[in-house]
Amino acid sequence: MPQLLTPPLSPLIIAVLNGNIEYTSELLQNGVDIDVRDKNGNSALHIAASKGYTKIATMLLLYGATIDAPNFELATPLHYAAANNYKDLTQYLLNMNANKSAVNKYN
Repeated sequence: MPQLLTPPLSPLIIAVLNGNIEYTSELLQNGVDIDVRDKNGNSALHIAASKGYTKIATMLLLYGATIDAPNFELATPLHYAAANNYKDLTQYLLNMNANKSAVNKYN
């Protein structure tokens, strides 16, 4: 049976996964698609929120990332920040008007 290939990750997703602030900034300054998704529908902001990268999340939002974008499980970046107990990042997202009433597929 042939193997299914996973689509390649975008440079922005890779930069955020690695917590690379400088490369993330360079990509954003050069107009990269800020709301690009991985195979699970996660944006760079989802990934930053899941890892507690407040500086990167701030940068992404300043460049226009969609704060309440749901992934394939309807989870938003706020769900990830809160679920991982990143209190400062959770509060920051709330201060930036993230939808605290958003419901994912599990609740």
